Amino acid sequence: MAGTRKRSFWGWGWDDKFPDATARKAVGEHAQQMVGFAPERCDEPPLLESIELRAPRLSAPAVLSALVTDDHESRIRHTYGRSYRDVLRGFRGDFAAAPDLVATPADEAEITAVLDWASDAKVAVIPFGGGTSVVGGVEGDVDDRYRAVLSLDLERLNRVVSIASVEHAMEDELMNALRSARAATFDSHARCGSEGHWSDQAGYFVARAAVAAVMPVAQSRAGGPAWQAAMSCRMARTSMLIEGDAGEPSGQTESDWQYQTLSDFLND
Repeated sequence: MAGTRKRSFWGWGWDDKFPDATARKAVGEHAQQMVGFAPERCDEPPLLESIELRAPRLSAPAVLSALVTDDHESRIRHTYGRSYRDVLRGFRGDFAAAPDLVATPADEAEITAVLDWASDAKVAVIPFGGGTSVVGGVEGDVDDRYRAVLSLDLERLNRVVSIASVEHAMEDELMNALRSARAATFDSHARCGSEGHWSDQAGYFVARAAVAAVMPVAQSRAGGPAWQAAMSCRMARTSMLIEGDAGEPSGQTESDWQYQTLSDFLND
């Protein structure tokens, strides 16, 4: 839905939605009227390419090269959550806490391979979900018992749609999918906020649809799982139309469009 747009690497929201200098100056003038003094200066946000990181303290073995990276941008984007302290450090270009490595496993076997190596190599592993922690939960602040820090990004584990579409899916698969969908709901809801955009609202409704798709019938809300999923998809569609990221579906039934929407959001 967002095309080539990227989220800010240091704060909330989209990279291209941060207020320009004129808008920020106006905010400062308004703050002066409210509190009685003016900000000392109006700083510019950092540029991704200007961020300096320490060299990784350890490299992953070749067998994990497809899963583990020390890419500059990946390390930066997995440094902090989104507490005020995190955002402030990010805005100042302080990424001294960046992990040495970032892993992106796609299934249980790959997670096991990463964890087995990390345990043998004395590498601290920090799980990374939506990156919206406000309690320092994703920061690699560890002691000297560890040789390095690895951020374990769980994004590729999301298989909610494929599991929901299997008629005889295993109970543990459904429960794992439900937990994943609920986590996506919390993450997307946190992104909405006062500075959120209609695209963020769409993401939230799609996550709600995913929860409904794998929710046990006995626990489902009024209308049942199918009705709840359909209504949430329609709300996502409305949000996308307002944002301008979607047009009327061509040659698709409503149900086809809803399934495609879920797949685009959750399985990319």
